[in-house]
Amino acid sequence: MDNFNNATNTKNRLSLIVVLFVSLLMSACSDSSTSGELGSTPPDASFTVTEVSGEENTYVLESTTEGAFMWQWDLGTGNGWQKGNEVDTAFYSQAGDYNIKLRAFGEAGSDTASSTLNVAQNACVGDLKILTGCDGKTWVLNPEPGAVWIGTADFGTQYYAYTAADVDGRSCQFNDEYTFNLDGTMNRNLQGDIWVDSEPDQNPFPGDIIANGQAGCYDWGTINSNYSAWGSGMFNYSISGNQLKINGEGAYMAVYKAGDSGVTATPESNISYKIQELTQDKLVVAAIYSDINLAFQYTFTPKE
Repeated sequence: MDNFNNATNTKNRLSLIVVLFVSLLMSACSDSSTSGELGSTPPDASFTVTEVSGEENTYVLESTTEGAFMWQWDLGTGNGWQKGNEVDTAFYSQAGDYNIKLRAFGEAGSDTASSTLNVAQNACVGDLKILTGCDGKTWVLNPEPGAVWIGTADFGTQYYAYTAADVDGRSCQFNDEYTFNLDGTMNRNLQGDIWVDSEPDQNPFPGDIIANGQAGCYDWGTINSNYSAWGSGMFNYSISGNQLKINGEGAYMAVYKAGDSGVTATPESNISYKIQELTQDKLVVAAIYSDINLAFQYTFTPKE
C-alpha cells in the first residue's frame, strides 16, 4: 500500500512540474509578443528624388523609411536590384522615363516603393559630347578620296571608293549636312539638291526616282514624290556601345540606297551603323551586311 501511495505522489509531482513548465513557457511567449522588441509590421517604404544642382543628370535618392536597416535600389535602367545605402546617388546618361524602386528591410520584413523620374535630355558626356558638341554639331562627308567606301563585310576587299573626281562631280552629296543634337534628334539638310545614285543593272536607281535621267546631281524638286522621305528632315538617333541607330521614315546618312538590310529601292524607317571611329575631327560609320558580305563605310568631318 505504501508503495502504491509513493508511486501516486511521484506521478502527481511530475504532473505539477509539467503544468508549471508549460505555464512559464506560455507566459514568456506572451511577454515577448507584447513587448515590441521584434517589430510586428514591415516598414512603410518611401523615398525622395532630388536633382543635384550643377551636376548633369545626377540625382540624390534618399530613403525616408522609418525603422529600416537595409536598402536595395532599382534605378530603372535594366540592371535590376542593387544593394545600396539609405542615401545614394544616381546618374542617367540618356533622356527618358525611369521607374525607380526602393526595397526597404526592417526587423519584421520588407516593403517596396516606386517613383517615375523623367530625365529631360541626354547628358553631354563621352561619345554624345563628341558627336553633338553639347549644343548641336554638324557633320559633312569628308571632301577627300575614300569618303564613301564599298566592299566586303570584313573590309578585306574593296569594290569601289570615291575618288578626287567624285568629290568634285558629286558636290550635291558633299554639301549634305547632318546635325546631331543633344536631345536625340538629327537634322538632315540636303541643301535643296541630291545625288541620284545607280546600280550596275539600273541607272538611275530606283528607276523612277527621276524622269528621263541618269545618275547625277539634281534639284530636289525634280525627284519623284514617292521618295520624299529621302529628302531633308528631322530624325531621332541613339548610341549604344559602338552602334549608332537613326529612326524615322527615310533614315540614312550619305547614301540613300544603303538601307538597314542592304541595297533598297524604298525609304526605310530605321538604320543602324557601326561606329568605326569617333573623334573631335572625324566620324566614320559603316552599314555592314554580313549575310550578303557587303559593307558601306562613310567618313565625315565637322562642318567648318
